[in-house]
Amino acid sequence: MRNTQRSHQILWWCLFDFANSIVIVNLVLYFPQWLVVEKGVSEFWYNFVDVIVTVSLLSTLPVLGVISDILRKKVLFLRLTAIPIAVFTFMIGFFGQTLTGFPAVVIGLISFLLIIYFYQLSLIFYHAMLGNLAERERYGTISGIGLAAGWVGAIVGLLIILPFVSGNIPFFQPAGRIQAFIPSALIFVVVAGISLTFLKEPEERINRSNRKERASIKQAYKKVWEDFKEMKKVPTILYFLIAYWLFIDAILTFQDNLPLYLEIVLKIPDQQKVLLGVLLSIMLAVGAILFGRLADKFGYKKLLIAIVGSWIIALAAFLQVSNFLGLAIVICAIGVLGGGTWTVTRALYTMIIPATKRGEYFGFYASAERFASVLGPLIWSGFVVGLRTHGPVRYKIALVSMMLLIAISLIFLKKMQLRGVNKV
Repeated sequence: MRNTQRSHQILWWCLFDFANSIVIVNLVLYFPQWLVVEKGVSEFWYNFVDVIVTVSLLSTLPVLGVISDILRKKVLFLRLTAIPIAVFTFMIGFFGQTLTGFPAVVIGLISFLLIIYFYQLSLIFYHAMLGNLAERERYGTISGIGLAAGWVGAIVGLLIILPFVSGNIPFFQPAGRIQAFIPSALIFVVVAGISLTFLKEPEERINRSNRKERASIKQAYKKVWEDFKEMKKVPTILYFLIAYWLFIDAILTFQDNLPLYLEIVLKIPDQQKVLLGVLLSIMLAVGAILFGRLADKFGYKKLLIAIVGSWIIALAAFLQVSNFLGLAIVICAIGVLGGGTWTVTRALYTMIIPATKRGEYFGFYASAERFASVLGPLIWSGFVVGLRTHGPVRYKIALVSMMLLIAISLIFLKKMQLRGVNKV
């Protein structure tokens, strides 16, 4: 009975990522194209939004993680973050269609900023639940299943939203990329609502020393600062976070700018972009499940180093593609690597952090990811904007700079010492 209940909770946990992915995949695909291609806004402003989000997240993520650890209310925090994700996604679609010019762009950028903020905030509570839902020896497998559910959600989201964008069933006239957001918001409300209705607060498996701690903002900030200083005594976690910051920086910057790269450099039409998006999501799910099982069996550190190193090869191949077939093959490889990257990274981090501080430490994890949204986008934008007279080649130069960040991250991954941790 206990295993059955746990399986059900894993199902509802996975369903939340499924719902989130429906919004995020369409946001990443259609919003930058609507903003830059249709509205004529500079790529700088799209990437600069990430910088603003990062500043906001860095000041709140670990602190809210501490409070969730003290209150032991991960699901409650998930519910509180889901509401603004739905509201602001709807706002992009509604005001983008009913307003024109500067007001539509401003509302779109602000809404985009807030969606990304609350989405990233939700992930620290979502990730922190992995250690309670899965047995230690199955962290990789369950992490992979959860991520696979998210990418299946991305596939479903792309296929459901395409008829709205193409004009077959638009909410407003004329049809276009802005049509993606209202149906995405409505679907998210239904699916996330089901998930968060049945998902329960995880059971405690450990004795806590902080049961009498006060969940005050001031104390939370103090605790974060103290634990951050203590991290110097645990170089394994510090090296992991530095490496993660560097390679995820490059990967996310590439991911965020991929729709523009496909549009401007490779001249790929929207229908083929959706096809590539579906293909990528399928391979992400395959990679998540495959590498999750391999990680549990063979160890996390060596596998993660191999995956991160393979990203350099895959991006080098991406630079060489000149036709749709070649592009599709490279996208498949990138998808498998992406699924493995997030799966093994999350499982390894869950294993090496203190079990009583998962919310806080996943706040550090998310902060590293969001701090990546400063360096990567600024480097990318620097090349794209600074070399604007060089045409599409500027995007290829920007991509090479991301490969260098990945190469540097390997140095820190190899420095990690994992003695005493099982199967690493």
